[in-house]
Amino acid sequence: MVGDFSPLVIFAVFGGLIHTNSFSFRDVLINIGLLGIGWIGVAIILRPYSNRASMYFGIAWVLGVTVGVFLRALALGSEVDGEYLRFWGITILFTLMLLIVWRVIVRALTLRFG
Repeated sequence: MVGDFSPLVIFAVFGGLIHTNSFSFRDVLINIGLLGIGWIGVAIILRPYSNRASMYFGIAWVLGVTVGVFLRALALGSEVDGEYLRFWGITILFTLMLLIVWRVIVRALTLRFG
């Protein structure tokens, strides 16, 4: 679960670097925290790491990141309009892409050295 959390961290840092005039660790930490709360909360409920529930991993990821994005809107007082929905979509796609890359790398290393 710790490694699977890394796409959220990368996304928050990358977003902080490209979308602000001055990089703020505070803002990045807030984003990581809110996205993480969503992901961890849903993961606790759906248990995507148990053998019998591994098929729920994708669903847990999408739901968890969605919860995190909307917690972020609430915490920051953002209006959930078309622009924010685009942010939600980009967050899902980008973090899912990073997650897949992370898991492919780990799987390849495990097969090679494990």
